[in-house]
Amino acid sequence: MDLQVQIKALKYLLRLMNGEIDKMPHAKYTPQKEKYYIRAANTAFFNRVPPASQGVPAEQVEALFRGLAGERGVNAHSLLLLRHGHVIAEGYWSPYRPDYAHITHSMCKSIVSMAIGIGAGEGILALNETVADIFPDLITLFTPKNVKSITIQHLLTMSSGSKFNELNSLLEDDWLKGYLETDTSFEPGSRFEYNSLNTYVLGAILRQKTGQSLCEYLKPRLFDPLGIDPVHWEQCPMGREKGGWGLLLLPEDMAKLGQLYLQQGRWQGQQLIPKDWVRDSTKVQIHQKVDPTTTGYGYQIWTLEDGAFLFNGMFGQSVYVFPEQDMVIVLTSGAQNFLPEGKATPYIQRFMQGVASSNPPSLDSERAMDSLRFTQSHLTYGRPIPEYMPEERPSLFKVIQRRLKPTKKIDSARTVLPDWAAALHGKTLQLSGPCGSLFPFMLQCMHNNFSSGLESISFAVEGDALLMECVEGETVNRIPIGIGLPHYGDCSIKRDIYTVGSQVWKTIDEDENPVLIFTISFIEMSNTRIIKLFLEPDPIHVEMDEEPSMTEALRNLSMGMLESMKEKIPFKKNQEYLLYRIERLMAPRAEASWKE
Repeated sequence: MDLQVQIKALKYLLRLMNGEIDKMPHAKYTPQKEKYYIRAANTAFFNRVPPASQGVPAEQVEALFRGLAGERGVNAHSLLLLRHGHVIAEGYWSPYRPDYAHITHSMCKSIVSMAIGIGAGEGILALNETVADIFPDLITLFTPKNVKSITIQHLLTMSSGSKFNELNSLLEDDWLKGYLETDTSFEPGSRFEYNSLNTYVLGAILRQKTGQSLCEYLKPRLFDPLGIDPVHWEQCPMGREKGGWGLLLLPEDMAKLGQLYLQQGRWQGQQLIPKDWVRDSTKVQIHQKVDPTTTGYGYQIWTLEDGAFLFNGMFGQSVYVFPEQDMVIVLTSGAQNFLPEGKATPYIQRFMQGVASSNPPSLDSERAMDSLRFTQSHLTYGRPIPEYMPEERPSLFKVIQRRLKPTKKIDSARTVLPDWAAALHGKTLQLSGPCGSLFPFMLQCMHNNFSSGLESISFAVEGDALLMECVEGETVNRIPIGIGLPHYGDCSIKRDIYTVGSQVWKTIDEDENPVLIFTISFIEMSNTRIIKLFLEPDPIHVEMDEEPSMTEALRNLSMGMLESMKEKIPFKKNQEYLLYRIERLMAPRAEASWKE
């Protein structure tokens, strides 16, 4: 099956890059994203206290926030700092919010590890069991010998060597069957090779052993005791949880998982995860060379120096656990990195070095806390944090004068739109041809849900917001766009429903021509769509981009696949053209004109 799988994957990439969506080989579409409903109860579980009360100076906390906000490419969405079981600081880059769940990507691999640990503690599975033992009905004469020898231990340590990987999951309906029919690239257990399908198979093993899905199994054992509800975990075409990705959690719920491991698997007097599993899963089980910022890999958990460890997902979804400092750091973002190493790493390391060496007073100064609160309240995605300017205390005379002065009544519910925004009312921008999409390309790929291309954009004024209507074939989405502050709305493609927080700024280009920049953040995901309208000179130019942009990763994947298959199939495509197509996929451009 190996050659067929590779050829199918190559066809997928080439037709995708040529815009031949209807000719792409891919798995059947199944809805992945239902509408998220905000939790009715208070989402705050941990007490909120000043950082100095737990031994961390406010200045160090503020430096971390400002460092992450100022570093291009970090694209932070939320940051939560937990010490001694108390939240000492948290921040959410507008439009991201604490009451909306956020995608974890591969961070949830660590939760699958917890499930396996619970199962091992209950005696329903053993780490030396093979997939051949567990799925005898799926093993045939054609099952490769190495595949039959893959154990739960190999899956946990990413050492199975399976060639059936994340790309193949976009092409096949039955992932478990495909995994068991595809050979390995090396003897299982001999070395580390990251593959999310290993985690998927762990979830399938738990279902085989218990007759329950991952969520059903974990609900009474982990989610309910921690107060994690609702839980949404994306499923494969066969109805199994993806396991290695696709789980959405509130940042505070991510922090609970880190705190649970700080407490050796114990929560409010109940041992949820066996203590020896916490110990074994967070120590080096296999060495790896793919990420220099980590010391090794445990059971679906990255190990760090000094006994620290990390639950990590791509694009910067991280739960750092530092036992020596009794601290948990949660970071969600839309960064470029697939693995733990990223632009946020040096800031986290520097902060923790400061925590380890500091001896602060038990109380921060009033000015330090005012500055920190100012920073936390001015976090905006894609925008710098303004400098804090402490206000001078007014004299008694000025206070009396201000109180005696009559004030005008202001209707705070009504905001006057700037002229340039009001002038868009009733206008429709017609693109020269279908181009790009409201939906980021990476999101379309991950959910196997592709747009036919953006055809037109219409505007209307509605209260203090612009209403933007995007037409993509039969799909029409109307979303509110805030000016200065984000407005929230839902958009959908097929049966997937996403909540977006959107806003627009007016600026000028290098020739001082007006440019409108729309940022549409999919606040439950790691993705943001950026649309720029260059209004002058004629014709209007539309440029799209997305964060995180995976241009480099897609380029490397495509070229690597072509190189590996050059002896097996003829390929005469021009490399430069292929690279151009990749650029246009991630950052499409089009001309447009106002429709009469």
